[in-house]
Amino acid sequence: MNRDTIWLDIVTERFRQERLCAAGKFPATLAHRGALSPAACLAVLAEEFGEVARPVADQLAGSRRGEPLDVDHLREELIQLAACCVAWVEQLDDVPGIPVVLPYQDAGEGLPLGAFAVQRGAA
Repeated sequence: MNRDTIWLDIVTERFRQERLCAAGKFPATLAHRGALSPAACLAVLAEEFGEVARPVADQLAGSRRGEPLDVDHLREELIQLAACCVAWVEQLDDVPGIPVVLPYQDAGEGLPLGAFAVQRGAA
């Protein structure tokens, strides 16, 4: 893994969030200006942070004490948390919304065709 892969995963997660919202899974993302109050945005981040904290706490002191930490799951949760933070910054900076076309066209990396020019492993 490298930094480019991390950023690509965060951007991919942002697109996933917008696709889920467009499909009706939830009414808005943190990027949607005026849809969520700052308190509601904070609640979303707190919930995502809790999903990061739970496996660590379980491994340290809870039901999974002594077992190895599932770093793949932890990484997935951290990417989701980071993407939510990015979405809230997008809202604050009034960044135009991510265009979502349904049905979703996959370019093989989880991104809409032509949406992002960086490929995994690119310098």
